[in-house]
Amino acid sequence: MTCSKSDEFLDDDLSVSDLNNVKCNRGKVFIVEPNGIDDTENLIQAFTDAKNSGKGSVVKLLEGDYFINFIEIREFHGSFIGAGKGKTIVTPITGLDCAALTSNNLFTVLISFIGGDIYMADMSLKTPHETLCADGGVLTGLLIFSDYSSQYISEKGYIKSFVNNVEFVGQWLDTDYNCYWGLIAYMNNNQYSLARSHIDITITNCFFDMLGIGADISSIKEGKLTLGTKNNGNVFSNCGWDDAQFCDNINVNISVVGNKFNIPSWFWGLYIDNFPYENRLNEPQHKRTLVKIESNEFNLVGGYNGLFFHDHRLISNPEENLPMFLSANNNKFNMSDDAYSGIWIYECKGPVISNNRFMGTGSLGIEVAPSGTADCYAEKGFIFGNDFSKSTFSIASIRLAEWTKNWTVIGGGNSNETIINLGIDNVIKEMHRRMNDKTFDNAHRQHPSFHNRFDEHQEKLLQH
Repeated sequence: MTCSKSDEFLDDDLSVSDLNNVKCNRGKVFIVEPNGIDDTENLIQAFTDAKNSGKGSVVKLLEGDYFINFIEIREFHGSFIGAGKGKTIVTPITGLDCAALTSNNLFTVLISFIGGDIYMADMSLKTPHETLCADGGVLTGLLIFSDYSSQYISEKGYIKSFVNNVEFVGQWLDTDYNCYWGLIAYMNNNQYSLARSHIDITITNCFFDMLGIGADISSIKEGKLTLGTKNNGNVFSNCGWDDAQFCDNINVNISVVGNKFNIPSWFWGLYIDNFPYENRLNEPQHKRTLVKIESNEFNLVGGYNGLFFHDHRLISNPEENLPMFLSANNNKFNMSDDAYSGIWIYECKGPVISNNRFMGTGSLGIEVAPSGTADCYAEKGFIFGNDFSKSTFSIASIRLAEWTKNWTVIGGGNSNETIINLGIDNVIKEMHRRMNDKTFDNAHRQHPSFHNRFDEHQEKLLQH
């Protein structure tokens, strides 16, 4: 019996004892001791022995520093554990032959799991403060879970993973990061016309620091995607583009609960966008994607958006008529240093934004549909019970732009709450408001670089 059992960890009341129970039913334990030089072959041998021993086996790293080259593990059903964050430290060796991987259409990721059922816990993955690739390139990531790569397709076309209490730390080298992603759930193949993946993943109690993107869970066609649970959230800091992103996913359940997003100037916290990547097959949706964003803390120190949400398949695949359902509840948005907006959404149907708390100063608390097309409004949303009593916004607490229709907003009636309503058939109740006030329609003029940065972001995502 494998020890990942990730289905059990979708419960919002996950406790420390529940996490300890994941270590039950273990098979044989294979210990790898650090040698201080290069631990790659010893680690590969341990995984080989563990797989040969059967499901539920354990590869265990002791306290100390481990130095490794690229490692790929296929069809591992068991646990990969260390002695704790900051105690077991895994570091890439320098002079990595990144070109050998890219020439085979593989991403340059330090540790790759393909297929299987993995529980990984209690260690740190860190890069040294220097360039890692021999050709001067940037390492794609520290860890990836894939159901297939350009070299191998998993036996069941599926991978399940549960990552707990792992630290992902990169370095900034003058002009760029030496490792762009921390954790990736994605096929390990950078070719075109690719099928999306079947992946279940749960990430709890992890820490992401000094990376381009902390966690990237993208191009998935089926799965349960869980980033944090109640009392077992993750922490993101100093990530240069997004803290976490879910892009081009269909037919999935996304749960983001209990995390802390520390967002630096002009960047995003949580980015959710189903804009189809150009190098993916046009695969159909057969059920709505459900997105729960709950009990998270977004700290925007000049950051651009805390939560970004975009349901582009309403335009790219209108025949499906399966809009994503967004529920954003009980989150905290702490804003300072000219932060732009706590929540920024467009091209969507039926989102519910409720009981969130906005504190500090910024431009906007909630902005809906600042861009769009005439045949795809942001419509039938519901905003209620949000607390703006300890916030001051230079534009408005809530702004419903021209591309909104049939929204219902119920405010708390605080004297400093304001709303701009430029949409169609929106209903505003119990809120001090400025209706159709064009003098406040200057959000993007106050941030003239926004459109350029957004275009750059979309282009980068399409190249990913």
